[in-house]
Amino acid sequence: MIRTSCILVVLLILMFSSCSRKELNDLRTENQTLKSKIASLEQENNKLKETADYHFQQAVDAVKSEDYQKASEEFEIVIEKYPNSPLMNPAKQQLASVKIELDKISRVENGKKSIEDAISQKDYEKATIELNRIKKLISSDDYNDYNKRIYEEKHKPVETTINKLISDFGSMNRNWDPKIFKMIGMRIKFNCSFSSSVDRDRKSLTAYNGKHLEGSSIELFYEKSNMEEYFTQNDPNIENMYTVTGKLNIYSNSGQLYVSAEKIESD
Repeated sequence: MIRTSCILVVLLILMFSSCSRKELNDLRTENQTLKSKIASLEQENNKLKETADYHFQQAVDAVKSEDYQKASEEFEIVIEKYPNSPLMNPAKQQLASVKIELDKISRVENGKKSIEDAISQKDYEKATIELNRIKKLISSDDYNDYNKRIYEEKHKPVETTINKLISDFGSMNRNWDPKIFKMIGMRIKFNCSFSSSVDRDRKSLTAYNGKHLEGSSIELFYEKSNMEEYFTQNDPNIENMYTVTGKLNIYSNSGQLYVSAEKIESD
């Protein structure tokens, strides 16, 4: 009885195995057939694409999406591969317009790169010249953004201290290196405290490097700054610390430094 059961089990396994192999073979055949059909459809699709109408429409769509490089390539295909097509002359006309756009894009890209290079080299005059060269090729917003950036980079204050100003400039005499004069007029930003005595005739006060009137000092003119009215009427609190942004200058007769303040903020 046990032997008979074993034989039946073996026969069932063989039957299922045979069915599985048949189904697998059928699936492989079906898959191969589908692959052949897909390949055939792809060939037919490629043939449909290989027409002047197809490439011309692709180019027109690319122009609408401002993909001028693709548009140029598609128009050139129409011109080169379908010289007898009625679309050949329209493709030539459109290609001429597309090349004008590509030339503008190239000029703008090169101009922007030149502006960036000039800014990185702190040559702001050159950056402005390069910007004006492409002014008509870019939007007014882009122009204004670049113009603002050049101005801010050019006038960005240099963080410093009064001690550093005195040590770098204070001991210099009339035999200064000419390069030093380029630094006069630069915008600087530093922290300081003020003495309580204000020279209202000169509209100036003394700025010290640290709190409580300590460290090196420099004369600071507050006229035309945001605090002009306040200091004209009040003495500063000598316990306060201030952040000053202004331009570094020098008295021509004595060689002493002073700062023309633009903005004074109390910390």
